[in-house]
Amino acid sequence: MLRPGIVPLLLTSLLVVGCASPNRVAPPEGALSAAEIRALFTGQTVKSVTFSKGTVRETYYMANGEIRRLRNGEVRKGTWRVRKNGRLCQQVGDHEESCHAIVRAGDTHVKYVVRKNGDHRPVVRYISFTPGNPLRL
Repeated sequence: MLRPGIVPLLLTSLLVVGCASPNRVAPPEGALSAAEIRALFTGQTVKSVTFSKGTVRETYYMANGEIRRLRNGEVRKGTWRVRKNGRLCQQVGDHEESCHAIVRAGDTHVKYVVRKNGDHRPVVRYISFTPGNPLRL
């Protein structure tokens, strides 16, 4: 027999666990910290390629949180920030903001989707980091 008051406590615990945020999921092995991400991206033009379609894009990450992205000959504007938990968050054009883990993988870096179930899926490989804005984005 359960003691009075324990059932609401158990239900609340299940609700909290069931609604866990993907930000509480352990990051993939080699994930960068917030400070490492800021140091890697700030003031850099970053060339990347998507795993799904092979789309190449170049993005300039300004220190003030703005980004300029060149993709398919078109420049798109947006914002970026880094969460305390080491997630790089970006919002470009009319798309919603998305936040991802950045992982050091040998000589390169990879952006990962981190799902609630703990599944970590690579979505972007970073090809190069060039200081400044040589493309004048």
